[in-house]
Formats: sequence, structure tokens, C-alpha cells
Amino acid sequence: MIESLEINNFRGFKKIELKKLSRINILVGDNGSGKTALLESIFLTGGLGPELYLRTRAWRGIGDKIQVGLDRDQYEALWKEIFHSLDQNLAVDMSFVDSESGRRELRIYYDASQTTLMPLNMNVRSSYESGDIHPLTFEWRSDGREPTKLSASITPQGVIQLPQISDLYPIMFLPAQMSFPPEEAAKRFSFLSRRQRQTGVLKIIKSLFPIVEDVSVEIVSGTPGLYVSVKGMSEKMAVGSLSGGLSKFLTILFAIAATPKGVVIIDEIENGFFYKKYEEVWTGITDLAEEHETQLFVSTHSLECLQAALPSVSSSPSMFTLLRTESARSECSVKAFSGKDLLAGLQQRIDFR
Repeated sequence: MIESLEINNFRGFKKIELKKLSRINILVGDNGSGKTALLESIFLTGGLGPELYLRTRAWRGIGDKIQVGLDRDQYEALWKEIFHSLDQNLAVDMSFVDSESGRRELRIYYDASQTTLMPLNMNVRSSYESGDIHPLTFEWRSDGREPTKLSASITPQGVIQLPQISDLYPIMFLPAQMSFPPEEAAKRFSFLSRRQRQTGVLKIIKSLFPIVEDVSVEIVSGTPGLYVSVKGMSEKMAVGSLSGGLSKFLTILFAIAATPKGVVIIDEIENGFFYKKYEEVWTGITDLAEEHETQLFVSTHSLECLQAALPSVSSSPSMFTLLRTESARSECSVKAFSGKDLLAGLQQRIDFR
């Protein structure tokens, strides 16, 4: 479990340090105050490769169709928003400490030692810097392991190469606008079912959606997907046809169950759920996270959703931490509240947002 987190020069954060993180960490704050950036910092530090950052851009709605010209300006424009105040001269440094695996660090910077010289005689419009591109480099360090350094290099044809690392931290990010293909959900359920770990998920699903009797993987038109047996129905239904909320809830539960002793990040958890379901959603994810020793970082804009966490927080305040992001003069900060403080505030109906 991640116990502490440090961020330097990443997006809106100049420098922050968070300690005493808990099993379930709830993020609140105004738009543009750094909630999603905080979640992204954990996700990027967990690793995989430079491709992760481009994935977060797509989740933010910036676009997933990337075309880079053969010049330095176009290349660096793609990465500029990683850096605090868009200052690409200062490296990004992020790290967290896990209670079992120790410290993990990520440094992001332009590596002048790997300068790429682009051809200047091609029939393209290039800036005066076209022949000199410094690749953006992601360098991970973990306790007891050799450092891993990967660069988002660009070929003479203008294609970005995004290598991946093998030293991965168990982490999963569920963005605010979740959209996963049916075969992905089927694969996750199959993973749990083969290991006899689906029972807890099904129990939680049936408590939130009493009409559901069972969940299975079925193949329709050559595509595997999740289907549910519904009371009173003679045939099974696709999960998405029955309820978008059920589909999202299954995605969250599968992620938690499939990441034991790891981290699941859920951005804007309230999306897709009727407000009367919030309390049961909190109960379900809290119970499953405890069962699988999975740590959660969950953001929400909804006061109703936050207040609905009261029964879960009451049962075990030490499992919770509230993180409130704030922004002043284009710089973001974070205030942390213990589970005991969160419980007292919820009982008094204080608006932490």
C-alpha cells in the first residue's frame, strides 16, 4: 500500500508531499484544482512507459489522434503540459513509498545526450530547430532494482516510438468517462472466475442489483461479453443493455479484485450511478478493497456521493483519508484529513469540497 507521495514540477503542482495515506483515499476539490493530476502522478509513477501520458491526454479529451511534425516545437508541444507552469527546463520528479515494495521514483526530462538529428532536406515545412530534437525521457527507479530509462523517440519519418518497461507496479486507472470494450470486461471476469475469486464480486452485485441472479461470459456474433441472468427473464441479457450503472460497477469491482495489494484509481466515481445507489457503492468497494488488500484513490464532485460514504467511514475510520485539492495563482496544493476528521465532518454535514 502506498504510504506517502511526493510530486515536484508536475502539471499544477510545484511541490507537495503527502504522508499517512490510507486504504481508501477520497479526493475532492474544485475544477482545475489538481484532482486528476494527482491521480495521474500516481499512475505514471507506477510505470509502463511514456505511452501512459498520451493515454491520460486522451482521457482528458485532448485527443488520441497524434501527428507530429519533423521539428522540435511540434514534438515538445505534445509533452509541455506535463511540466509545472509549462517550464520544460525543470525536470518532473515524483515518487511514492509502498509499505511492502519500498520506494519507487519517476523522473521526466529532455535528454540532450540522445539528441535526434532530423533530415533537413525533406520537402516539409520545418522550424529552424527541425534538425535537433531532444527525446523526452522517463526514468524509473525502484528499491532493489536497476533503473529503467525509456525515451519517447521520433523516427526520421515523424513516428513516435513508445517503449514499455517490464518493472510494473500493480496499478489500474479507471477514468471519469469509462468506456471499455465488452471483451475487456469478459476477460477480467474470466480471470477472476478461473481463480475462484468471483464470489465476492457477485455477492456485492446482487446486493446492489437484486434482480441479478448470476453473471457469465457469453459469445455473441463472435464477440465475448458479460451477460446476466435476470429474475423473470427467460434468456440472459448483456450487462450494458440492462444498466450502464451495473456495467460501471462491475468494471470497478473487477479492477479491485484483479489488483490485490495494488492500487486502483477511480476518477469521478459518482458518474453513471443513481444517487440512492451511492451508499451501496461505497460499501461494496470498501468491503472488496479490504478483502483483496487493494488501495483506492477515488475522486468525486458530488456532495451526495461524499455524504453517502458515512456508513463505510463510520465502520472503520482508519481505512480512510480525505484529500482536498486547492488552486491559487495557478499553483495547486493538497490538504489531508484523517479518517477521524472525515467522519466528524460527515456527521456534521460539513461540505469538504
